Amino acid sequence: MIGLEKVLIDILKCNAVGIDNAVSSAYLAGNLDISTRDLRLLKRHMVLMHHKPIGSTVAGYFWAANDHELMKMVRSYESRIMKYSVMMKAYRGMIVNKGQEEMF
Repeated sequence: MIGLEKVLIDILKCNAVGIDNAVSSAYLAGNLDISTRDLRLLKRHMVLMHHKPIGSTVAGYFWAANDHELMKMVRSYESRIMKYSVMMKAYRGMIVNKGQEEMF
């Protein structure tokens, strides 16, 4: 892991264990000296590549304390997928020339 990754883990393990102790994205981004967009990308990288239990909600980022909190994150992403699939279906329904779908 690179230094930035280690600092993120240290901050979360010291200050934000558990969903109820989430720290804001502004706080984390400021401490890491990165943008909130880069923070989201870093979180994604840490979860996908390093299997770190970093969660996020509107309240902020946290180190998942248990399986229950990890399942909350799973359900959150499942919900987003369903919302996006409904939007995709609606947009597809608006395509006038149905043959155009394959062109893009």
